[in-house]
Amino acid sequence: MGGLNVEKNRVTSTLRCKVVVAGAPTVGKTSLCQMTQSSGSLFPKKYNMTVGVDVSVIPIRLEGTTEVVELFAYDVGGQDVFVDCCEDHLHDADYVFLCFDLFDRSTLTACQDWLSLVNRSRKQTADPPRGVLVGNKADLEQPANAVDPNEARSFASASGLEYFEVSSLPTWQGNQQGGKPTWREPFDHIARDFKRQYEDFLERARSARGPPQ
Repeated sequence: MGGLNVEKNRVTSTLRCKVVVAGAPTVGKTSLCQMTQSSGSLFPKKYNMTVGVDVSVIPIRLEGTTEVVELFAYDVGGQDVFVDCCEDHLHDADYVFLCFDLFDRSTLTACQDWLSLVNRSRKQTADPPRGVLVGNKADLEQPANAVDPNEARSFASASGLEYFEVSSLPTWQGNQQGGKPTWREPFDHIARDFKRQYEDFLERARSARGPPQ
């Protein structure tokens, strides 16, 4: 969906997209959403369980433009007890944000189950959703039972997802050279990709209409 907001004599284009944020409990889904929504000012210092679905709007300004993509993030509680009551909120998502704990292999396996659930919930199309697979807590020391990054990348590639390793810590940048905290990366990717998909849709629509008479 598109819209136009006029601020200070400047026109800003706004696109809106639905993102299902899913994964096992305690992997850090909510902290990543809160950090990005607050531009890094809201780091949760204690764990609060998400009950059902928490919906938030995460505005992403596309770098170098006056365009904004508003991500409507449906943060789904990871406990099994919430699965049935949350399924109605998963349908027709534009993107999926699958999150796992880099140090708990069972949480990567859970992402496969969540992806299957999201796919079953898509009512308007049989195509799988676009999206990201996000390994969180990359700032921690890597134990012997950590997830094999190659396994995670293989799952992401086979599922048509982009793979990221991040931390929700405010200043942790990993190996990045550009100085941006890693918690922004998956959301920035979704916003840029959604904008490209929207432009491709408009181009196909123009081509189908043919030249003006």
